[in-house]
Amino acid sequence: QLRRAVEARGPDSVLGISLTKAAAAELAGRDTGGRLGTLHSVCYRATDARRLVLDSPKGLKAWNDWLGDDRAGWRLSGGTDPDDPLSERDAKGTVGDGLLEKLSLLRHKLIPHDLWPDSVREFARAWADAAAELEAVDFTSMVESGLDMPCAPGNPSALFVDEYQDMSQLEGEVVRRWAAAADTTVLLADPDQAIFFFRGGY
Repeated sequence: QLRRAVEARGPDSVLGISLTKAAAAELAGRDTGGRLGTLHSVCYRATDARRLVLDSPKGLKAWNDWLGDDRAGWRLSGGTDPDDPLSERDAKGTVGDGLLEKLSLLRHKLIPHDLWPDSVREFARAWADAAAELEAVDFTSMVESGLDMPCAPGNPSALFVDEYQDMSQLEGEVVRRWAAAADTTVLLADPDQAIFFFRGGY
């Protein structure tokens, strides 16, 4: 269907997005044409791309240095790559790792700030301050930026969304807003493969 849409509408009018890098690579490997990528990467490229990503390995080092000694307990060990939820993680973890995971989950579940635990709100303020001072973004804010877009980047007339069953409430809301501006939207989802409930999946 994606290939036929590209043939009928042209490659610039078709956008295929997925949740994970592996699925995006699979789509690209099938020579379907069109513009392809993860939801994170599509949002990132559409905004101020090439900014430091605070929850990437390079960004985590910048965060740990930014904290100093006073809040050393919030340092991060490396964690997961939110752009690839199947990536390896440090089994030991830190207090900071746990707080960042909780913060990301609350944001992905669209929980209002006033309902967040005090410890998470305190961490979130520091995280936001660091992002502002370091001119950085994080993986969740990449997706959040999609909420401010009137349509998908490039204003495609056809939108194909893979792995929809594992998208969080936040990611699903971005997709729905983009779908409202497209002529055609195809959601590909298999409930039997829903495995990301821990990160706010449906």
